[in-house]
Amino acid sequence: LKESQHKTIASLKSEENDIKIVPRIGRTGGGICCIHKKQLDIKLIETPKMKTFEMMELLLTTNSKQVTIVVIYRPRSTEKKKYTIDEFFEEFTDLLVKYHLIKHEVIITGDFNFHVNKPNDSEANEFKEILNDFNLVQHVVEPTHQDGNTLDLLITRQNTIMKYHEITDSISDHNNIIFKLDLLKPKKLKKMIEYRKTKAINMPKFKADIKNMVDSDINSSLSNIELINKYNSLGEVF
Repeated sequence: LKESQHKTIASLKSEENDIKIVPRIGRTGGGICCIHKKQLDIKLIETPKMKTFEMMELLLTTNSKQVTIVVIYRPRSTEKKKYTIDEFFEEFTDLLVKYHLIKHEVIITGDFNFHVNKPNDSEANEFKEILNDFNLVQHVVEPTHQDGNTLDLLITRQNTIMKYHEITDSISDHNNIIFKLDLLKPKKLKKMIEYRKTKAINMPKFKADIKNMVDSDINSSLSNIELINKYNSLGEVF
């Protein structure tokens, strides 16, 4: 990752949030990331590199239930990154075979760059046929792109713990897909914080204590390194 990317990742992390990322290899920009609450048990699962699309696989575990969430981005074929649509269908089908064998919930989402809203789009129709072969349901029928097409999809099995979904506006040219799962919320993280009431400190006495410590150290037999280490640890004391 570039230094700027490391800074972006660091800025997204906080006491409450964590981030998982799969960077785009060999090209600037791109990649897939997941920002989530730290109280959620989410693991990034290593997956083989695909030729025709980028992907991230996550395993969410909560209250003894597991959900595999797969995020996919299929860029269009370009001169720099060429592939045929048949190559994509082959790779995607192999992926569905893998997830078909998983017993727990599997949710596949992302930007597939198919115009599934167009009934006469041959590539989109072939994609839908593959989903039907695996008894999968594509839930999004609303436009997800500013041009009015449905490019961003939400795919589950027929029997799913997903309760509903909605499409909301975004600051980018793609809309948000919001969905809710029938899962119990994990317990909130508890954190012990120790603090000092600074307004209650007797400042004259505090300054006198510091001066006495300094005077005592100057007259002691401590080496320079020992004195430095002692002063570096003053913040832990006070």
